[in-house]
Amino acid sequence: MDKFLIGYVERVQPLLSGIGREAGHQTAFVFLSFKMGLYDEAVQRCDHAFRHAATIPPLLARALRIIRERAQHLVEASYNQPLTEAFSRDEVPLLALSPEDTDVPDAPQLQVANALILVYAAGLLASPDDSQALEEQERYVLQLIGAIRKSQR
Repeated sequence: MDKFLIGYVERVQPLLSGIGREAGHQTAFVFLSFKMGLYDEAVQRCDHAFRHAATIPPLLARALRIIRERAQHLVEASYNQPLTEAFSRDEVPLLALSPEDTDVPDAPQLQVANALILVYAAGLLASPDDSQALEEQERYVLQLIGAIRKSQR
């Protein structure tokens, strides 16, 4: 695994340690569904994950809401619909890619990228049964990171 991604997963591990196995499984499938373009399925998986709200930390809940909102927009073919959900200033230090350090022309895409990276990390940490499927998608996560970093230059 890439050093940056390993470092990020290690950094958020304490925040994500209390996620239950079922919530972790649903979280892993939120990521996989969204990545595969199964946006309706991603919305449903977010809803299933929220049924385990007691074990989902607030930062992960926010990431799931961001992904759910973006997936719903894609299902409705509302491609330019702005996000109403976003990470707070207090949550920025916990993100993989800091909005303050970027010059990304599409700020909502940065929100979605950070949400996907966090959900990926949560799935890896909380759902060992899904780790192989997630690890097979590592390249996609690294492409997300690379695209944002490239826009920072």
